[in-house]
Amino acid sequence: MRGFLFPALPLARIRVLRVIIYAFVVLDVLTFSRDVLSHAGNSGFYTPLALARLLHLPPVTAPVAWTLLAAILAGCAAGIVGWQPRISGAVVAIAFWLWMLYSNSYGYIAHDHLALMVATAVLPTVAGAPTRSSRAGSVHPRTARPRAGRCARSRSQWCAPTSSP
Repeated sequence: MRGFLFPALPLARIRVLRVIIYAFVVLDVLTFSRDVLSHAGNSGFYTPLALARLLHLPPVTAPVAWTLLAAILAGCAAGIVGWQPRISGAVVAIAFWLWMLYSNSYGYIAHDHLALMVATAVLPTVAGAPTRSSRAGSVHPRTARPRAGRCARSRSQWCAPTSSP
């Protein structure tokens, strides 16, 4: 029943989704929700959302805003290139959620960002997609021979599985 409700997806699709989501997060924080930087120092207008009150988030300051922006940009860059997808994804998720909590705590609630926030929270839970070094035709780093069951030729040519010693 689980296979019917939750079909397995190729990890390459998750990799593509990760690149699209993180690229859009970069676009979002640099254009659409850049107001967090301008809210720094305007604590009089800070009306925290319920989650921000639960987390006891103080009004945003300039160092906090710039640190969140740097963490988001660095985490997205690491996620786009595929470096440690779970760690970089967790950094992006936490920093982007804090960014959006601050953005929405100054009057305007951006409901359209909820899907992006959920996507950044879910992506770190998925294992990383294979990189070029782990695809067919790659060489195992310890043995310097093709991996067992992998084809050392191009993908268009048929080859029988090789055996490993």
